[in-house]
Amino acid sequence: MINGTCIILGLLIYAVYYNCDPVLSQELKNADQLITYHVLKIGRNLPGLSGLFLAGILSAALSSLSTTMNTMSGIILEDFVKMWLPFSLNEAQSNLYLKIIVVLLGLMVNGGIFCLDSSAGMAQMTTTTSSLAGGFIIFVFFFGLFIRKANTKGVIVGALAGTLISVWMSLGSMWSI
Repeated sequence: MINGTCIILGLLIYAVYYNCDPVLSQELKNADQLITYHVLKIGRNLPGLSGLFLAGILSAALSSLSTTMNTMSGIILEDFVKMWLPFSLNEAQSNLYLKIIVVLLGLMVNGGIFCLDSSAGMAQMTTTTSSLAGGFIIFVFFFGLFIRKANTKGVIVGALAGTLISVWMSLGSMWSI
């Protein structure tokens, strides 16, 4: 559904701007601004449309972000923090730990924003991040499938080595652009 909407939106914008590219004509600094530019251009005569569009985009983004951060904090608490604590947590302590983990994840996300290069698009960053995560999962799956003597230590070492090499190559390719 989301991919179909993105394809239709991309085709619509292509049909509108096929003769004049706002990025080449220096109206926009980056191609990532094209959808907002299009909505603002259409909504120039319709009061409230651009505000409604902005509210919809922000609410969707914040909803997805809060869901992801809450899920990640729960996973980190259950699978990592509780495993290393010598004592069990009651519900109030678990809630406190969850809030601390969410704040730390929020700081990491906000710190990651500054790592984005202004010339590189969000599509490149999304593709790179998805490739890193997908590569890790595929490695673990095929390692367990084809190696009979696979154990936890081998999977962790191999996955970390592969991920570090992938991160190194991805960062090198992004900085060289």
